[in-house]
Amino acid sequence: MVGDTGSTPAKNVWNSGYVAVYHMNDIGSIVKDSTQNAHNGMKKGGTPDPVSGKLGPSALFTGTNYIEVPDHNQFSLVNTRHLIVSTWFSPSALVMSTNRYR
Repeated sequence: MVGDTGSTPAKNVWNSGYVAVYHMNDIGSIVKDSTQNAHNGMKKGGTPDPVSGKLGPSALFTGTNYIEVPDHNQFSLVNTRHLIVSTWFSPSALVMSTNRYR
């Protein structure tokens, strides 16, 4: 744990291979990027409720709220030729189909 995700020690955890890292434990309307890139996001459609996550404080999205991240060339598939998005999520309801598609 490095403390404040906006602090210099926290930003030094993520090397230049990371374009943005969001921990979802921010209070207020800004979601801080924990990398040196400062691709901070804005909470839209209402503030997600704070909840306990797998690795610490987290956010509960209800389907109407979301995070908006400003456009930047570092997110461009034309420029980077790849995009990896990783997340932990825990749905409150999960419906599995028994149908099998071939």
